[in-house]
Amino acid sequence: MNASDFGNGDDIKRALSEAGEKIREELGSFAENIDIEELKKAGEKFADDAATLVKKYPVPSALAAFALGCLVGSALSRRR
Repeated sequence: MNASDFGNGDDIKRALSEAGEKIREELGSFAENIDIEELKKAGEKFADDAATLVKKYPVPSALAAFALGCLVGSALSRRR
């Protein structure tokens, strides 16, 4: 492979520009379909459900949180 395989600089710039525009269009249409209020309500419902569960089962919840913390800590310490 050599530089002539890719055409001149203008061709590359044009191709990258077109690809960037296509990505912006896709992300724009994706963002338009997201309803922020609906996401907020879902997050609040999840937080309320979690709080209810923790109040109903405090000791198992604390043990589960501790175990999860140990697993995450163990996984992160092994990466080094």
